[in-house]
Amino acid sequence: MSLDIKKLLFSRLTPFVLLVTMIISILVISMVKHQKISLQRQTIRIEITGKDWTNNYSLTEGYRAPYWLIEKLEKGIVELSPDGKIIAELLNIEYYERHGGSLQVFLDLEIETVDSFSSGKTIYKGKNIQIGETIEFNLNNTKILGQVTDINDINYQREKEYVIVQGIYRNVPNSLAQKVEVGLQSINPINGNVYSEIINKNVFQSTDKVFYEYPSEGIVHFRTDYSRRDIVLEVRLQVEKHLGQYFYSGNQIVKPGNNLALFFPTVNLKLMEITDVSEITTVQE
Repeated sequence: MSLDIKKLLFSRLTPFVLLVTMIISILVISMVKHQKISLQRQTIRIEITGKDWTNNYSLTEGYRAPYWLIEKLEKGIVELSPDGKIIAELLNIEYYERHGGSLQVFLDLEIETVDSFSSGKTIYKGKNIQIGETIEFNLNNTKILGQVTDINDINYQREKEYVIVQGIYRNVPNSLAQKVEVGLQSINPINGNVYSEIINKNVFQSTDKVFYEYPSEGIVHFRTDYSRRDIVLEVRLQVEKHLGQYFYSGNQIVKPGNNLALFFPTVNLKLMEITDVSEITTVQE
């Protein structure tokens, strides 16, 4: 009797159970499809913006990372996940000298991201990979905070152009003019890339008038200081072209009328007035 009751109950519940099972299966499949993710590896470029020194910013020099941070960075260092898996690797370092022992630094990194098909977002350590996003990396126990400036695939090559810039560095001491020599180069020690090189130089007596004031006599004079010089230079620069304009060392726009800051191992030229720009060729780095 009890067996017959069980068979009866089972026969009556089976359609209901089947319906519930089908509904649950459809929901699970739908959720899995909607939440489907995949692991990807891609290359991004960041500009180091700092942690406790983010106010160290200049319109002409960008964020300026201290030397003690940069000297810890080298190609090939990685960030590991808690389970020991490589999730980020430093591919390239590009930096430009600035004032006071600081540098403006760009890093190319290969990172492991999670792509969500439902949201269309690419995620790294909880952060959406997008231009302008700030992401923290821990590369070989060196903490880096960087702002994403470019997102590319692994085989991406950044196009560079070489230009010849003519300019004048006005009213400088003769002692400084003597230190400016043809052949001076600004080089990235990481990969030997030459950012800038002086290829021609001419020095003239400065024509700028110097202001002198004599309060005791109530006299103001503007006269020529014969110890000062104007330096006319030709400089070969490696630049990138964005928005139809040339950019040097990250964020200096290279065009006639602008001032250009050049930093060499033995001398700095902070305010060279650009008078002409001509393109040489196109290269890839």
